[in-house]
Amino acid sequence: MPVYLPDELWDRIVQHLPSASLASLRGTCRRFSILAEPHLYEKISFVERKDGGIPDQISRLYLFLRSIASRPERAGAIKYFQFHQHKRQPSNGQPLWDEDSFQQRFTSHEIGLIDNWIQTANVAPKEDLHQKLKRGSVDAIVALLLSCFHHCSELDLRLTRQDRTFVRAILRSTQRPATLKRVSVGANEAWEETCSLSFSDDVAHLFEIPVIQFLKITCVQTTAPNVWPGTQPVALTLTTLVLDEGFVTDSHLFHILAATPNLKTLDCRLAYDANTRESCDCARLQSALEKVKPSLENLRIAIEFWISGNMAIEAYQGGDYGIIGRVKSLKEFNLKNLEFPFVLLQGWFPDQAPPIQTVVPNTLETLCIRDDMAAFEDYVWTIPEMTEKMIDYLLGLPSLKEFTFKPFSLDIEFGNPYDNRLRLSASVAGIGCFIVNYAFEKGEVEDPWYPQFVV
Repeated sequence: MPVYLPDELWDRIVQHLPSASLASLRGTCRRFSILAEPHLYEKISFVERKDGGIPDQISRLYLFLRSIASRPERAGAIKYFQFHQHKRQPSNGQPLWDEDSFQQRFTSHEIGLIDNWIQTANVAPKEDLHQKLKRGSVDAIVALLLSCFHHCSELDLRLTRQDRTFVRAILRSTQRPATLKRVSVGANEAWEETCSLSFSDDVAHLFEIPVIQFLKITCVQTTAPNVWPGTQPVALTLTTLVLDEGFVTDSHLFHILAATPNLKTLDCRLAYDANTRESCDCARLQSALEKVKPSLENLRIAIEFWISGNMAIEAYQGGDYGIIGRVKSLKEFNLKNLEFPFVLLQGWFPDQAPPIQTVVPNTLETLCIRDDMAAFEDYVWTIPEMTEKMIDYLLGLPSLKEFTFKPFSLDIEFGNPYDNRLRLSASVAGIGCFIVNYAFEKGEVEDPWYPQFVV
């Protein structure tokens, strides 16, 4: 005897199926096709595939545009959209197809729907959008799709500088998805000035999205210290901010955090240009972090100095660049998870360094100390000196659950005297201890601690 289940129960079952199973289920009968299709379109991802490369990504984007053009209601089911443009993919100057091919690829009904989209899209001039779309511009296609994702809650976009003019216009307009809560934007070509995002042009407006909670910005160039007029906060709902692979300094961070007073998680890679003798002012960094002290729970800071040629970074001894001072104290912060460079906590000179326990808060559950400056010449701290400081902290029996040390040395391996002493001290205090080579974070080996940090 066949068992009948109402559509509500089938829907609860279907929403747990993977995409491949949803596609198969959709082909069985009309009833299951209606049930499966909304879930099939919930998460859409276009990233570079190891087996497909450029042709695969282009063909998939083209087929998806046709799918939405033929059934516009499908756009309403999309909650997550990811598009990472291939680094070698043709840009606006090299169209994916010509205008004649456009007429052949789409039916007259689909072309009519696309023309209606363009007329309602809040992008000017519309003639440019229409022409770029007919030539297969990635920027035009993605922008047009975004204009109809009315229920999308998460975007993850990586585009070249040539291919984000229309996308930027859509995200700045009221036609962006009203339900957006998580946004990740970036450029594929990190550390190239011609390809990086401009903070004022490409990023600042994202902070003003009314309900945004999570924002990740990759490969951003910051030119002006303050991109917002006045001093009023602009991102009251933002709770997680990730700034990665970009030129963000302590001065920029001060103005960014002043605009985001309710942050709970901050993950920031500070980067300085040694060729122009930029310096990290720890007092200014402290002032920046004070802006979010009442709400901040998770903090991850990394620091890098970028050098062209064989120029060496010397110790800061009255010069005009390097590490200036140290962070005075994070003691009054209610942090649960902290990852911080050793040199910013202790300063450049060992004889002037305070005990770690006088700098970090007592509320920590996990602490990770990074040795970011060890690769530079004339760095004063040695591994034994840092180890003694950390052992002194661990023997004070802090209320930690996990302690991680990230040395920058290929010689630091499990079993040497410093490893053993650090692990033994943590064991005595009942704390889990991990020693992770700094090179692991560069992609050689997965870092076991970091994925649990940003939520």
